Amino acid sequence: MTKTPTILISKLDLMGYTPETQVYFIQNGGGAGVYEFLTAHSKFFDKSLMMGRTYNALVAGRVAKFKAYAESKGFQVIEGAAV
Repeated sequence: MTKTPTILISKLDLMGYTPETQVYFIQNGGGAGVYEFLTAHSKFFDKSLMMGRTYNALVAGRVAKFKAYAESKGFQVIEGAAV
């Protein structure tokens, strides 16, 4: 059985964000082609620095558009718990 290519979207749960400025992490959930897709589209992500590592991130207004685009390319997109 093959794993459905999956992208995870997790809300960064910090005080001070408004609904418009809320930040979401974009992560590889596994499966064929996810790493390549995220790497190829990394220039469209905002970058978030946390504990010395850079993460792919999006602000709230861009999440729905990215999710729709990824799903149109055959990826399963799961909105996960806050981190």
